[in-house]
Amino acid sequence: MEKNAITIIVPCYNVEKCVEKAINSLLKQTYKNLQIIAIDDCSTDNTHFVLKQLQNQNKSKIEIYNNKENMGLAYTRNRGIELATTQYVGFLDADDYIDNNYYEELMKNIIQENADIAISDILLVNEGGMPINAIQPGINTRSKRYKRSSIRYRFICICL
Repeated sequence: MEKNAITIIVPCYNVEKCVEKAINSLLKQTYKNLQIIAIDDCSTDNTHFVLKQLQNQNKSKIEIYNNKENMGLAYTRNRGIELATTQYVGFLDADDYIDNNYYEELMKNIIQENADIAISDILLVNEGGMPINAIQPGINTRSKRYKRSSIRYRFICICL
Protein backbone atom coordinates (compact mmCIF):
# COMPACT_ATOMS: atom_id res chain seq x y z
CA MET A 1 0.00 0.00 0.00
CA GLU A 2 1.47 3.35 -1.04
CA LYS A 3 1.68 6.02 1.62
CA ASN A 4 -1.01 8.70 1.31
CA ALA A 5 -2.75 6.93 -1.57
CA ILE A 6 -6.50 7.35 -1.89
CA THR A 7 -9.04 4.95 -3.40
CA ILE A 8 -12.03 6.75 -4.89
CA ILE A 9 -15.13 4.59 -5.14
CA VAL A 10 -17.74 5.56 -7.74
CA PRO A 11 -20.98 3.56 -7.37
CA CYS A 12 -22.88 3.56 -10.67
CA TYR A 13 -26.50 2.78 -11.47
CA ASN A 14 -28.14 4.08 -14.65
CA VAL A 15 -25.86 7.12 -14.88
CA GLU A 16 -24.83 6.98 -18.54
CA LYS A 17 -25.53 10.71 -18.96
CA CYS A 18 -23.38 11.97 -16.09
CA VAL A 19 -20.76 9.37 -15.12
CA GLU A 20 -18.28 10.62 -17.72
CA LYS A 21 -18.10 14.05 -16.04
CA ALA A 22 -17.60 12.42 -12.63
CA ILE A 23 -14.83 10.10 -13.82
CA ASN A 24 -13.13 12.85 -15.81
CA SER A 25 -13.05 15.04 -12.70
CA LEU A 26 -11.07 12.23 -11.03
CA LEU A 27 -8.76 11.72 -13.98
CA LYS A 28 -7.91 15.45 -14.01
CA GLN A 29 -6.87 15.53 -10.36
CA THR A 30 -3.58 17.26 -9.63
CA TYR A 31 -3.05 14.65 -6.89
CA LYS A 32 -2.03 11.53 -8.81
CA ASN A 33 -1.73 8.94 -6.04
CA LEU A 34 -5.28 7.69 -6.68
CA GLN A 35 -6.96 4.36 -7.31
CA ILE A 36 -10.27 4.82 -9.12
CA ILE A 37 -12.85 2.06 -8.67
CA ALA A 38 -16.16 2.27 -10.53
CA ILE A 39 -18.77 -0.34 -9.63
CA ASP A 40 -21.76 -0.84 -11.91
CA ASP A 41 -24.76 -1.97 -9.87
CA CYS A 42 -26.46 -3.78 -12.79
CA SER A 43 -27.42 -0.69 -14.74
CA THR A 44 -30.08 -1.12 -17.40
CA ASP A 45 -28.78 1.74 -19.55
CA ASN A 46 -25.34 2.19 -21.18
CA THR A 47 -23.44 2.98 -17.99
CA HIS A 48 -21.12 -0.01 -18.33
CA PHE A 49 -20.34 0.89 -21.96
CA VAL A 50 -19.48 4.48 -20.97
CA LEU A 51 -17.21 3.20 -18.18
CA LYS A 52 -15.41 0.82 -20.56
CA GLN A 53 -14.89 3.65 -23.06
CA LEU A 54 -13.38 5.83 -20.35
CA GLN A 55 -11.17 2.97 -19.22
CA ASN A 56 -9.93 2.35 -22.78
CA GLN A 57 -9.26 6.06 -23.38
CA ASN A 58 -7.29 6.42 -20.16
CA LYS A 59 -4.89 3.49 -20.29
CA SER A 60 -6.76 1.48 -17.69
CA LYS A 61 -6.51 4.07 -14.89
CA ILE A 62 -10.04 3.05 -13.94
CA GLU A 63 -10.89 -0.29 -12.38
CA ILE A 64 -14.41 -1.44 -13.29
CA TYR A 65 -16.37 -4.01 -11.33
CA ASN A 66 -19.93 -5.26 -11.77
CA ASN A 67 -22.36 -6.44 -9.15
CA LYS A 68 -24.03 -9.74 -10.07
CA GLU A 69 -27.41 -8.24 -9.23
CA ASN A 70 -28.69 -4.81 -8.22
CA MET A 71 -27.65 -4.49 -4.58
CA GLY A 72 -28.06 -0.77 -3.89
CA LEU A 73 -25.76 2.06 -2.93
CA ALA A 74 -24.69 0.88 0.54
CA TYR A 75 -23.69 -2.59 -0.64
CA THR A 76 -21.86 -1.15 -3.65
CA ARG A 77 -19.89 1.31 -1.52
CA ASN A 78 -18.99 -1.45 0.94
CA ARG A 79 -17.82 -3.64 -1.92
CA GLY A 80 -15.60 -0.79 -3.07
CA ILE A 81 -14.09 -0.52 0.40
CA GLU A 82 -13.28 -4.25 0.25
CA LEU A 83 -11.58 -3.74 -3.15
CA ALA A 84 -9.58 -0.70 -2.01
CA THR A 85 -5.84 -1.17 -1.64
CA THR A 86 -4.95 2.23 -0.19
CA GLN A 87 -4.62 3.92 3.18
CA TYR A 88 -7.51 6.34 2.52
CA VAL A 89 -10.90 5.84 0.87
CA GLY A 90 -13.15 8.47 -0.69
CA PHE A 91 -16.49 8.38 -2.46
CA LEU A 92 -17.76 10.24 -5.49
CA ASP A 93 -21.33 9.73 -6.59
CA ALA A 94 -21.59 9.26 -10.35
CA ASP A 95 -23.78 12.35 -10.74
CA ASP A 96 -21.26 14.59 -8.93
CA TYR A 97 -17.86 16.02 -9.83
CA ILE A 98 -14.99 17.71 -8.04
CA ASP A 99 -12.47 20.47 -8.70
CA ASN A 100 -9.15 19.42 -10.21
CA ASN A 101 -7.19 20.06 -7.02
CA TYR A 102 -9.75 18.64 -4.58
CA TYR A 103 -7.73 15.61 -3.45
CA GLU A 104 -4.45 17.52 -3.40
CA GLU A 105 -5.95 20.04 -0.98
CA LEU A 106 -7.65 17.29 1.01
CA MET A 107 -4.41 15.33 1.44
CA LYS A 108 -2.47 18.49 2.28
CA ASN A 109 -4.92 19.11 5.14
CA ILE A 110 -4.81 15.48 6.30
CA ILE A 111 -1.01 15.61 6.53
CA GLN A 112 -0.93 19.07 8.08
CA GLU A 113 -3.42 18.09 10.82
CA ASN A 114 -2.13 14.52 11.19
CA ALA A 115 -5.75 13.44 10.68
CA ASP A 116 -7.29 10.04 10.06
CA ILE A 117 -10.54 11.36 8.56
CA ALA A 118 -11.33 14.48 6.55
CA ILE A 119 -14.57 15.87 5.15
CA SER A 120 -15.29 19.01 3.18
CA ASP A 121 -18.12 21.35 2.41
CA ILE A 122 -20.33 20.75 -0.61
CA LEU A 123 -21.13 23.27 -3.29
CA LEU A 124 -24.41 22.61 -5.07
CA VAL A 125 -24.47 23.84 -8.66
CA ASN A 126 -27.09 23.92 -11.40
CA GLU A 127 -26.68 22.13 -14.73
CA GLY A 128 -24.67 25.08 -16.04
CA GLY A 129 -22.21 24.79 -13.15
CA MET A 130 -23.42 27.95 -11.39
CA PRO A 131 -23.54 27.80 -7.56
CA ILE A 132 -26.99 27.53 -6.03
CA ASN A 133 -26.25 26.51 -2.44
CA ALA A 134 -23.43 25.63 -0.08
CA ILE A 135 -23.69 22.93 2.54
CA GLN A 136 -21.31 22.64 5.46
CA PRO A 137 -21.05 19.32 7.26
CA GLY A 138 -24.02 19.23 9.62
CA ILE A 139 -25.19 22.70 8.58
CA ASN A 140 -27.35 23.70 5.64
CA THR A 141 -26.70 27.40 5.08
CA ARG A 142 -29.51 27.97 2.55
CA SER A 143 -27.64 31.13 1.61
CA LYS A 144 -28.18 32.27 -1.96
CA ARG A 145 -25.29 34.79 -1.93
CA TYR A 146 -21.75 33.87 -1.01
CA LYS A 147 -18.28 33.87 -2.41
CA ARG A 148 -17.62 30.53 -4.03
CA SER A 149 -14.04 30.57 -2.82
CA SER A 150 -15.19 31.02 0.77
CA ILE A 151 -16.43 27.45 0.95
CA ARG A 152 -13.76 25.59 -0.98
CA TYR A 153 -11.36 23.38 0.91
CA ARG A 154 -12.55 24.24 4.37
CA PHE A 155 -11.85 20.75 5.61
CA ILE A 156 -12.70 19.25 8.91
CA CYS A 157 -10.02 16.79 9.95
CA ILE A 158 -10.45 14.27 12.74
CA CYS A 159 -7.59 12.60 14.55
CA LEU A 160 -8.37 9.19 16.01
